[in-house]
Formats: sequence, structure tokens, C-alpha cells
Amino acid sequence: MYAFATAALATVSTADLAVTWNDCGDDSYHVKLNDLQPSSLTLGQKTTIKGFGSLDKDVAEGVNFDLAMEGSFLDCKGDISQGAKCNFPLDMGSIGFQPIQTPISAGEIPITVNLRISRLLPATLLETTTQVTARGKSSGKQMFCLNVYTKKSADSHLGVGILDVDWSDCGDADTKALVHNLTPSQLRQGKDEVIVGTGTLSEDIGEEVEFESSMRLKFLNCAGDATKGKKCNFPLKLGSIEMKAVNVPLSAGDQEIDVDLQLAKILPDGTVSTTHVTAVTESGDKLFCLDVNTGPMASAVTV
Repeated sequence: MYAFATAALATVSTADLAVTWNDCGDDSYHVKLNDLQPSSLTLGQKTTIKGFGSLDKDVAEGVNFDLAMEGSFLDCKGDISQGAKCNFPLDMGSIGFQPIQTPISAGEIPITVNLRISRLLPATLLETTTQVTARGKSSGKQMFCLNVYTKKSADSHLGVGILDVDWSDCGDADTKALVHNLTPSQLRQGKDEVIVGTGTLSEDIGEEVEFESSMRLKFLNCAGDATKGKKCNFPLKLGSIEMKAVNVPLSAGDQEIDVDLQLAKILPDGTVSTTHVTAVTESGDKLFCLDVNTGPMASAVTV
């Protein structure tokens, strides 16, 4: 049996959090997971989640683990013709969407976003993905989908945080506008910066359009010797995650690995997290790959 842990971050609450998972390994991995328990978490409590599977070979060498956690915040939405400005939690910054007047004619359209990443954030929280989408209010057709990525730049120096900016068009074949350019290529941490994406709209849009933006940021990348275990703390006193030591050698069959998680209750309800855990032997044999996703229960009211 393999056991892992993760949890979403939320404001002070006694609500439960739903847990889903998937085995992200392929045929090269030696553990196939078939179950994970429990299916929910109580916010604010240290929890161990156990995934169950079977090891198909003996392992007599050292094992290294790699764990990454990413949080997602659904933060801002509204009428595209009015725009809006929304603040990220914990004073992490803000995002503002500048209005696009409707109806919208086919051709070039600007997608203008004001983005501020707080200069108080540590480097571990500067790797972000901001997604902005727009859909027809009545038809539901997607007008555009834009991902904006930031990470700490090598150009940063003492007192001046510089963020490199990259982007991608996240639309599909049915999306009406293809984004083909975005400026600038760098942002300054702590400043309100204007990001302009340029897209080509394939047809006139006569209905009301709603936009929505969300932000994902990497909380942690924690790696180490699984035979010794390791505890890693989240930045901003958000909590910690600890992988317990694995005793080797391991015999083929059922095994158990425990991960304990303690999270502060200071982020907003509705936060979703993904924890990605992998383990590899010293010689490179892949043991397991697991993604654990947490979010509000189906009956919960989210923000």
C-alpha cells in the first residue's frame, strides 16, 4: 500500500474537502495504484491519505521522491464590456480586465489585462499561471482563452524583482479568436503592469460576453531521500508537508508510504490544489506517480 497526503487551503472553516486522484504512471512504473482513501478531508487538520497499490518487483536500493504542490484560485469574472479588477488572496497581487465594447467585429482585437504580483512574495510563489477566458453569455461559445506565465527572471537583483513573462493560446478548434502575440516579455514585481494580447476574431460577436480569470501558483517543490523522509514548509506560514521514511529493501507486493500534511486556514474557500508525487530508485527505476486533487465538496458553496 502506498499512502500520500494533500489538502486545499481555506479560510477558518469546519467544512470537508473532496479528494480525487489518478495514477499518472505509465507501463514503465512498478507500482499501479487502484484506490485512495479517504475521499474527503476536514479543513485545518493534519491528514494522512493512503493510496493502495502493489509493487511488482523487489527494490534493494535507495529511493528518491519528488513532490510538487500547486494551488488554483478562481478569482475574477464579469461582463467583458464593463471589465473588473479583482485582488488575489493574501495580498498576492491583483488582476484587472479592461473592457472590450460589444458587439465585437471580426478581425484584430486587443485583450488587455492589468496584472500586479506583490513584491512581498518569495521566489517560490513567483511561478504563476494566469488564465483569462471569454464566452458568449447565451451561447456558451468560447471567444478566447489566454494563459500568461510568470517566473523569477535572472535579471532580478537586490530590491528589484523582475519576472519573465511567457504565454500560450489555450483555445481549441471551436474558439473564435486565436491569440498570436503578447507584450511585454517582462514585468516588475510590485508594479501594476499592462499586458496586451492580440487575437484575431474569426466572426462578429453580437451577444453579451462574460470573462473569467484564474490564477495558479506553485506552493512547493520538495525532493529528497525517501529512505530518510523529509519535512518541507510552505512559504508565508501556509503549513508543511512531511514524507515519512521508507524502509528498504522493499519486497514485491503491498507497501505503505505515509505523508503528513498540516495547512494553515488562511486562504479563501473554493481553493483547489493538486499534489504531484513521484518516486524513483537510485538506478532510475520508476516506482510510482500519483496526482491528488482537492476541492470543495459538491454540496459546498464556493467563492
